[in-house]
Amino acid sequence: MQIRISTRHGHLAAKTQEKIIERINKRVRGFHQLCGVSVTIDLKSPRRPHLSATLTSKNARDFATSDTSNNLWSSLDRIAGRLHRHLQRKKERFVERHRPPHISGHGFHNKDDVDDQWNSENIPSEETTLSMDGI
Repeated sequence: MQIRISTRHGHLAAKTQEKIIERINKRVRGFHQLCGVSVTIDLKSPRRPHLSATLTSKNARDFATSDTSNNLWSSLDRIAGRLHRHLQRKKERFVERHRPPHISGHGFHNKDDVDDQWNSENIPSEETTLSMDGI
């Protein structure tokens, strides 16, 4: 997976860029469909940096989020959290969609459907059971 960092109206030190890559990588690792993350930091106002991130994955639309704060690291943590939650939801939807109906619980829409499947016609009566015992 590729993590790209770009800045506008200023420069970031190499150590700062490494820390940003490390924080983003911690939150998004383990998702195999992920192609890359692009982080843009706008330093037009150094006291309130604006961060935006775009997540690119296979077979899915891109996801973009942004945040502005007085602190670069708090903005980065919020963005990384949003990316992580987005990936978690996407993974949950994927898993639910590809499970068989009897495992995911989507085979029955309400309790009546379950009751209809297991009504008294499908369960042997006592008379049937008793008559079979005598055979």
